[in-house]
Amino acid sequence: MEGLAACFAGLADPRETRRCDHQLIDILVIAVCAVIACAESWEDIELYGRSKQAWLKTFLNRVHFENRGYVGPQSGNAPVPGASGPNC
Repeated sequence: MEGLAACFAGLADPRETRRCDHQLIDILVIAVCAVIACAESWEDIELYGRSKQAWLKTFLNRVHFENRGYVGPQSGNAPVPGASGPNC
């Protein structure tokens, strides 16, 4: 998994990171793992993240879903790069 995270290491996070509960690299790693495990929606990715939370905590910096719910787009809208708010 560290190799997967390393693939995203140089990626700039366009969000206002001080307002975000999740690091971008963590979101991307969870999303990739979930899609490999056949996730087809943001809700599937959320379910995957919740069900694998103990395992994910062993190698991701911050994994906590208790505060905000899932990290995907709200109401079916895609996140807007650089936007802050509920998608962070």
